[in-house]
Amino acid sequence: MDAAAAPVSASAGFANPQEWFHRLATHYVEAQIYFHLNQCGVFQRLRMGTTAAEMARELALDERILRSLLEYAADAGDLVRRDADDVFGLTPFGATVADHYSKVNGERVIYNMFDVRVGAWGPVWVNLGEMLRGTKVYGVDLHRAGTYAADGLFKLAAPLAEAVQRVADDLDASAVVELGPTSGILAQLAAMPDGAHRRYVGVDTKPESLAFARGLAQERNVDSIGWLLGDAFAPQGWLQALAGERRVLYFSCHFHEFLSHGQARVEQALQVLTAQPQTAGILALEQPRLESEQRADTTPTRWLYAQSNVLIHHLIKNARILTGAQWQELLRRGGCSAVRVEPTRGFGFSAYVDAVAPTVGASRV
Repeated sequence: MDAAAAPVSASAGFANPQEWFHRLATHYVEAQIYFHLNQCGVFQRLRMGTTAAEMARELALDERILRSLLEYAADAGDLVRRDADDVFGLTPFGATVADHYSKVNGERVIYNMFDVRVGAWGPVWVNLGEMLRGTKVYGVDLHRAGTYAADGLFKLAAPLAEAVQRVADDLDASAVVELGPTSGILAQLAAMPDGAHRRYVGVDTKPESLAFARGLAQERNVDSIGWLLGDAFAPQGWLQALAGERRVLYFSCHFHEFLSHGQARVEQALQVLTAQPQTAGILALEQPRLESEQRADTTPTRWLYAQSNVLIHHLIKNARILTGAQWQELLRRGGCSAVRVEPTRGFGFSAYVDAVAPTVGASRV
């Protein structure tokens, strides 16, 4: 087993308990700082390098607070540097991090600096003690900041869009329907050079979610996607809009959230979709739950990411994260007969695919 795949050790790399404590505390504070600096547009300026006074003036920020945050980041962290002329910028490693966690959508560069961990789930961490004591209930007394969560998923959309396109091509789909389209995947598919030969449709129960998805498409100058107000658990209400299609691929990266309503309801909805004569296939894009015996063969980054994914969704009960085998079984119980598992370039995501109605002469996947 190579070093990259070595398991995580809670005590590795710390000289003593005090070092462990102050490192952990610093990382916590750093994550908060990077998130808020990014939300205020500072990372764009750090790419170019400028003084705190210039940044504060350009972005209408409090110079004293901005300087304090940048000085801390430069002295205690790895991303920000300050030179002899009092110019702040990104370190070489900071530039690498910014490149890795950035995405271009149209003319806009988006940085994902803890958008989900700090931004979307911030209300949960602040109220964790209240939730533990039962004095506050998620979904009643507090909610996640949904926009940050949607933005965070959108930044993963490119490699997932590639997976959807590959499956749609394999199944000769004439239409691709996304259940819960805030991922931005449809926008990327429709913007691809060959996107015009296929129909793309997004279905959601919330008008604001459809508006958000439409906005992502407009940023790419895409106006060819159809948007349907409908319930994934009651497809009979919107399937008529697809009656003229020859072969339809249904996909989602939100099946884990659908499961918060109960596995039986998800299975019943899938059974309706798989029973349609024009259904070409079902595609679930999911980050499967890793089991303890997989830890030795999993990189530390992947292991920690997977555990965070399970923690937050199970903590607030808005989703169920299944193992790979459980995802396959769910699709089979939903009417899929031969489920294939494909890797994707989306970090931690697998594609669970079933070709429901293969074309004559085509091999079933």
